[in-house]
Amino acid sequence: MELNQELNQNSQKERKRRRIFWSLEIIFNSYDEAITSIKNKWTKTKFEHITNKEYFKCALNEKCKAKMHLYCLDNSLQVNFIRDQTEHDHNYQNLNKRLRKEIKNRIIELYKFGVTAPLNMLYTLRKDGSVNLPSQKQIFNFIARNKKNLKGETQIKYCELASWYYDTYLVADNGIEDEFEEMYELIECEKTNYDCYFEKFTFDSYINLKKIIKRVKLHKDFWVQSKCICKDYLKLYLCKHITSIAVKLKLTEINYSFRPVANFYKIHKMACWGLAGAYGYGLGAYGLGYQYGLYNHAATYPYAGLAGY
Repeated sequence: MELNQELNQNSQKERKRRRIFWSLEIIFNSYDEAITSIKNKWTKTKFEHITNKEYFKCALNEKCKAKMHLYCLDNSLQVNFIRDQTEHDHNYQNLNKRLRKEIKNRIIELYKFGVTAPLNMLYTLRKDGSVNLPSQKQIFNFIARNKKNLKGETQIKYCELASWYYDTYLVADNGIEDEFEEMYELIECEKTNYDCYFEKFTFDSYINLKKIIKRVKLHKDFWVQSKCICKDYLKLYLCKHITSIAVKLKLTEINYSFRPVANFYKIHKMACWGLAGAYGYGLGAYGLGYQYGLYNHAATYPYAGLAGY
């Protein structure tokens, strides 16, 4: 009985609430001005929609009991900065050593922008006006822990590698098939580190090889966006090397409807030559490039259709 009475008395005791005495300190002309003024000094805790008040706590020390709130007036753009009368208690020996959310977001932003050195990040945070700055080692450890999110996956799956649609091709620029095959065999020997053609491969041969061989990086999904190292690609963003690879891989075909009216009776003969030239067996596509072109590209690219050159 006595125990029950004590429990009832304890439950009937009124709960003491901590009283907060607020005072108006600053009146800002706009909400943005108020947010800029309290940036890196106060952390938002809650927002009351009915009274239009945003409550903040001290951002320098989690154990600091200082509080404030912004009161947005209904009929005015002005914002009142109202603070309690509790003084700041910044005992830096008891500060939390973990990085604040604002600092983490800023580090990620700087890393994506290209600032990767922890010391440079520390200098930038200091210029931003941030307080309670982390150490250089803290920034380094944070980057190391979040490298996967900052730089992406470090491994690639085989299916992703197989679906990688950028391929590099070597194309002869002079149309001489025998010389091209010899040079291509020379390239293969260089890749496998064999000594074939090593005695014949001089500096002049290397210069001639650079003139003959063109490298094409093909975009298989949209071949018009492929890249080449020749001068025509730098001017027109499309060249005969790209079109030849696209036709050989059947990514596109020559449109024979682009033809002069005077040469209509020769269309069958020229079309046969053009189709043979497109696959590397003739030079007919050299003439068809200016007469027929490729689908939807003859008006824009003068080299469209030079598939077999």
